[in-house]
Amino acid sequence: MVLKEDGGMVNPMVQVLAAWAGALGFSILFNLRGKKLFWVSLGGLLVWAAYDRLHLIFDSDYVCCFGAAAILQIYAECMARRQKTPVTVFLVAAMIPMIPGGPLYHTMEAALRQEWKVFADQGLSTLLFTLGIAGGVLCVTAVFSLIRRGLSGFPATRCSAGQH
Repeated sequence: MVLKEDGGMVNPMVQVLAAWAGALGFSILFNLRGKKLFWVSLGGLLVWAAYDRLHLIFDSDYVCCFGAAAILQIYAECMARRQKTPVTVFLVAAMIPMIPGGPLYHTMEAALRQEWKVFADQGLSTLLFTLGIAGGVLCVTAVFSLIRRGLSGFPATRCSAGQH
């Protein structure tokens, strides 16, 4: 959730459109063109909309971050197959709206001011947020990897330690 200076909440539609614009800007910066530009920026909109909607169900920013990242990873995996493009093309720029820039800034600011309690609190919050992103992406990637492995006919256990 994004709060105004006065403590009120920014309109969710404005947040989603800002996420779309941010993903679009980074897509352009990463030299994406045509349909990919559209689909990647749509992913940025999707991830923030998911994050915002998950707040209606969960109180934890970290759980919402995990869920939104997982939803974006599913989207990126599906779009990568549809567009015959690597998953990272759809994931990296679309994930930009989720990056905890504000908390990271406040963490570093507290460190520079030598306010170690604030630094520890902000740092932990930032770390948990980024772990939520990484966890959501990793869980979905693992599931898709297992599905691909199962569909391609490889046995589940290919490792045979000590046998040459």
